[in-house]
Amino acid sequence: MAVTITITDAGRAAIVNAENTGTDPVTISEIGLGDGSYTIAPDATATALKAEIKRLTTISGEIVADDTFHVTVKDEGNDVYDVTEFGLYLADGTLFAIYAVTSGNIMQKAAASSVLLAVDIILTTVNATSLTFGDTSFTNPPASTTVPGVTKYADNAQTQTGTADNLAVTPAGLSARTATETRTGLSAAATQAKTDTGTDDTTFVTPKKLAGKIKQATESVLGLLKVSTQAQTDAGTDDTTAVTPKKMRWGFSVSLTQTGYIIFPTWLSGLIIQWGRGSASDKTTVSFPITFPNSVLNISVTEATVSTASASSGGIVPIGYETDTYTNSSFKVRTPDATVFSWNAIGY
Repeated sequence: MAVTITITDAGRAAIVNAENTGTDPVTISEIGLGDGSYTIAPDATATALKAEIKRLTTISGEIVADDTFHVTVKDEGNDVYDVTEFGLYLADGTLFAIYAVTSGNIMQKAAASSVLLAVDIILTTVNATSLTFGDTSFTNPPASTTVPGVTKYADNAQTQTGTADNLAVTPAGLSARTATETRTGLSAAATQAKTDTGTDDTTFVTPKKLAGKIKQATESVLGLLKVSTQAQTDAGTDDTTAVTPKKMRWGFSVSLTQTGYIIFPTWLSGLIIQWGRGSASDKTTVSFPITFPNSVLNISVTEATVSTASASSGGIVPIGYETDTYTNSSFKVRTPDATVFSWNAIGY
């Protein structure tokens, strides 16, 4: 238990003297037990217990904080008594501090029993580090991250809440702290069957199990696909990857004008069709809207109007192109008369 003890005037004077003169901390060497009756808590003027029963030297203490020290008292004798008050005495017999209850007992002792009183004493007006204790060593201070000592086990609820910092967690309590969406904790690894089913919400999936879950998608199996490379898209033979819109359109271009062109995507071999209209006399050069990057496969030229100047040909002007002078960027029209014509070219 933790109690706030009353430091006597004499005890305070001893502390002040030790701190001001640089002497060693004052030593608490005895504890007096009594059964005096109190209606109010004892005050600092006390110099002795009201009704001391016995004094024990089997006292051990340890500083556990700047304002707190832990005291353990042991009595293995056959005495029988009730304790309502106790006092801490310095080596010179000065009553350093006193504590008493106004009702009930602090403890009771029977002849066949031993007393082991462990108490945390809080000092509100002096520094606990100015105190020391005798040579007896059997303290059981409260355990902390820096002080080995006594603690109790956390129950399952306390373990799951995870806020107490003065309790010990047992293996059973730890296993009860399972992980959820809102709480960190323990979780078992999912089996491959649970991973494949995808309905369990209490286990975690390992990379190996996830890899086992991932299937290659086919026409009949739901699964994953890699994205096709442009080379795979163009080749058109791979059946295990997915084509993206970008790769599907790659290389496509169009100009929908009177003199224009259309470039098919690379997966259609980049076929290019170009067209146009013009008027020309013999050997007029016509430039393609775009240059064929590889080759011209075919050029067609037709008259767009019927000429009345050529009766010998029934009003139809013969027209064509020079097959030996065309390039990937142009060709020459051959016609005996000035005329309007249409043309188209195919290449890649």
